[in-house]
Order: sequence, then C-alpha cells, then structure tokens
Amino acid sequence: MAIAVLGAGILGSLTALELASRGQQVVLFERNEEALTEASLINEGKIHRGFVYAADFSFRTAKVMLDGAQNFETTLSKFVPAAALAALRTEPFEYVVHNESMLSVP
Repeated sequence: MAIAVLGAGILGSLTALELASRGQQVVLFERNEEALTEASLINEGKIHRGFVYAADFSFRTAKVMLDGAQNFETTLSKFVPAAALAALRTEPFEYVVHNESMLSVP
C-alpha cells in the first residue's frame, strides 16, 4: 500500500523523502508542474513552521521555532548535498513589524 503525500512544497517533499528512506512506498501529488513553486519558493526569504508569536508571553512559540530552526539543516542534509546547502546561505537581515500591525483574535 502506498502513502499519498499532498503537495510538493518543502514539507511535502521532505515528508515523502523521509517516508521513502524508511522503506515506505510513497506517491507525491503536486498541482503545479514543478515542486517547490509556491510558499516554499516565495516565503520572504525564510523558512519557518507557520507559527506567529501572537502575544505569546510564555515564549513557548519562540522555543518551538528556535528548536525547528536549529534542526532544519540536519533534516535537509539527509537529502540535499552539502554543497547545495552551502549555496542556500543568506545574509542576516532585520525583520521589522509595526507595533500596530499585530491584531488580536477578535
């Protein structure tokens, strides 16, 4: 029995590769002609896990984001050659958000 993975973005592609590396039969479905063409390509130059701080004063969200960021290269290095990963490096940048742009849930 095959496992279907919907979407060949970074998450879907890595999920399919990981499952295949564990001996699973995987079918990766993508609605576009090529993989990595939507949010994985045009994501403000950074990869994140979709969390927003949303006034999380416990900093649990920040910890999850940091843990993911610190482990991301290790995950990628299982499937992407070191030279290709090195070519992906970017320069640090400042990410500024206007204090009145954050909206509460209501």
